[in-house]
Amino acid sequence: MSSSWTPTSVLMPQEVEPFFQQLARLKAQGLAILFISHKLHEVFAHSDPSTPRR
Repeated sequence: MSSSWTPTSVLMPQEVEPFFQQLARLKAQGLAILFISHKLHEVFAHSDPSTPRR
């Protein structure tokens, strides 16, 4: 398990999509992925639907 705050912030623009493709492959294998980021457009684009709760 690896963790990083906003992992895509350290990537070059051309590295971002391969990163998300790798996450999709891991998800397809049944792994749960906790993606923490302040870039909400990335979170919503690459996550399953969810409902935030207080």
